[in-house]
Amino acid sequence: MGSTLTVESEKGRGSKFIFDIEFDYANKEQLSPETEISGEGNLLGVNILLVEDNKINMMITKKILTGSKALVTSAYDGKEALDTLAGNAAFQLILLDLEMPVMNGYTAIYEIKKLYPHIPVIALTASLVDQQMLDDLLASGFNDCMLKPFQPHELISAVQKNSRYRG
Repeated sequence: MGSTLTVESEKGRGSKFIFDIEFDYANKEQLSPETEISGEGNLLGVNILLVEDNKINMMITKKILTGSKALVTSAYDGKEALDTLAGNAAFQLILLDLEMPVMNGYTAIYEIKKLYPHIPVIALTASLVDQQMLDDLLASGFNDCMLKPFQPHELISAVQKNSRYRG
């Protein structure tokens, strides 16, 4: 990438690693319109349960969805998701993180599909997903899988493809 790397080290004091990488600036014409959230309501009224324990991931995902006019309810683990569903099962889609405390997504999907089999569920994971893992997720009841981090247009497209909303 045309970069340089230097190291400065002093015994007992530590090391300093310095590198320079040159990147070209992207101009507006190079940016895809999909890189911006359009706000045109392409998820207008889709009722989504977002289950994610990481507050930053929750905030970013929620901003993308609400920016596209979806209705988003938050839960921070599988148990909280089941409690939320018990009070209101009118969700058109569930976005379910796999790795969470209290009750993870692997455990929660079985309960969700037993009680609410009609609600599509997309797994959210930062893990590298191979074909075997994807097959296992689909066999356990997930409708799809999204790798984190994702681009806004990828999330919106997955919601449109998998939700019971057909607007």
